[in-house]
Amino acid sequence: IDALQHVHSHHLVHCDVKPANFLFERHQTGGIKLIDWGLAKLYRDPATLVHRPEGSISSLLGTRSFASINVHYHKCPSRRDDMESLAYTILLLLCGGLPWVVNGIKRVGVLREKLKWSGGALSIGNPAVFGDFLDYTRTLAFDEEPDYAGWRRRF
Repeated sequence: IDALQHVHSHHLVHCDVKPANFLFERHQTGGIKLIDWGLAKLYRDPATLVHRPEGSISSLLGTRSFASINVHYHKCPSRRDDMESLAYTILLLLCGGLPWVVNGIKRVGVLREKLKWSGGALSIGNPAVFGDFLDYTRTLAFDEEPDYAGWRRRF
């Protein structure tokens, strides 16, 4: 959450949040670094801080298994989409997999599968906060600022 808040504070959305794009520092305080900025986009004007208008994109942006539902629908990415991708990343690491990922190979119908699964159903057997986080990210409006501090406290 800290990494994404930092990215978002610089008017950027990463657009490809997934486990492979996180690095853990070995020799410092155990910090986490977000890498691979090839798909990053400005979500607001750095000078005026005006949020980019909601629109569409021509194709799915990012990695299908971790892309938000809105990005599957070709909606322009915003902070909510990075947060939803983070929720999928956390759930994959916590649960050892996601229903739409089999042995690292993406199945056809990833969007259909995502629509069938709530956060609560995905996190069964684990603390409810992890499923709650996914459900929360799916309710965020396009230009809404995520509650970074609130979720840090809950985790």
